[in-house]
Amino acid sequence: MTTANQSAAERNITLVSVANIQPSNYNPRKRFDETGLDELAESIKQQGVLQPITVRPIADTDRYEIVFGERRYRASVMADMERMPVIISDLTDEAAEEIAITENLQRKDVTPIEEANAYQRLIETGRHTVQTLAVLFGKNENYIRTRLKFTHLIPEIAELLEADELTLSVAAEICRYGKDIQQEVYEKHLQSEGTYNSWRGLKAADVAKRIEQNYTTDLRYYYFDKTKCATCAHNTNNMLLFCEGGCGNCANRACLAEMNAAYLKENYRSKITLADLQEQFHYSERYINQKFQKELGTTVIDYLNRCRIQNALELIRKGEMPISQIGWECGIGEYKYFSHVFKKYMGCSVREYQSTLK
Repeated sequence: MTTANQSAAERNITLVSVANIQPSNYNPRKRFDETGLDELAESIKQQGVLQPITVRPIADTDRYEIVFGERRYRASVMADMERMPVIISDLTDEAAEEIAITENLQRKDVTPIEEANAYQRLIETGRHTVQTLAVLFGKNENYIRTRLKFTHLIPEIAELLEADELTLSVAAEICRYGKDIQQEVYEKHLQSEGTYNSWRGLKAADVAKRIEQNYTTDLRYYYFDKTKCATCAHNTNNMLLFCEGGCGNCANRACLAEMNAAYLKENYRSKITLADLQEQFHYSERYINQKFQKELGTTVIDYLNRCRIQNALELIRKGEMPISQIGWECGIGEYKYFSHVFKKYMGCSVREYQSTLK
C-alpha cells in the first residue's frame, strides 16, 4: 500500500528526452567517480533507469533543469539513452537550491570540500545557521563548523584534500591560518611529495607544531598593547588544543605588521628625540636608558636588538640571503656577534633554528 505522497509522485513521472535535460549549478557535487559512472551506464543499458530523477521546467523553453539525480543523468548520456523517467516539480530557485544541496549531501561520495561549500551556500541564503544545519543533517555543531573552515583553504591545498592526498585532520590544522601562510606551507612542504622538507604523511599535531614554529611570530617580542591579541582567533593560544601559555604566537602577519607599525609611529618621536638629545646636548646613555625604560619598558639596546632579531627571522625564513650577511643587513654586525645576540634572544643557535624550517 502506497502513501498519498508516493502516489502523487508516481502520477508525475514522465519520460523526457535526455537532450532536453541539463545539470544545475545548485548541485554541490562536482566530482563523479568515472568507474562508478561506467558501471551505472552499463546497468542502465541493460535495465534502464530504475529510479526517476527530479527536474524543474525552465521558463519559456521545453527544457528541464536537474534538481537532483545528476549522476543518473550522466550515466544515461553515456548509455546513449534517448529518454529517461523524471519527476517534474515546479520549484522556486530558493527551494530548488535547498533541495539539491540537501539531497546530494546525503550521498556517501560527497567530498569534504563539496560538503563545506554546500554548508556555506546554505548559510549565505540567510535561511540557515550552524545550529539549523546541525539539526537538518543530523550532525553536531562542531562538525559543521570544522567543515565550514575548509572553505578558507587555498585552492591548491583544497585540491590535495579532494584527491585524498591530505588527511582531514591535517587540513583542519592548516585552514586555521591565513592564505599567505597556507601558500608558503603548500609551496615549501606540500607541493612535492618525497622531498627532504615534505610534510606529507605527518600527523596533524606535528604539522600544527611546525607551522607555529616556522610561520607565526612570538608576541612577547612586541611592546604594543596586546589586550586584543589575548582573545584573537589568530593567536595560537586560541587556535591550538594545547598551548604553552604566555602571550602566544600571532598567525596574522598583516595585522601584526599594522599594529607594530602603529606602535612604532606613536613612539618613534620619543626615540628620535632622545637620540637627538644625546647627540646635541650630550645626555648620558644612562639617562636615555632611564627614559626609554620609563616610556617603553626596556633599554634602547634591548629594544633595538629585539626588532633586529625579528627582521633576521624573516630573512632566514625567506632563505634568500647567506647567514653571514644577515647580521649586517639587520644592523647587528658580523656573524660571530650576530650569532651571540640571536642565541640570547631566541634560546637556540642560528643553525638550530634553520634546521626547524626544513
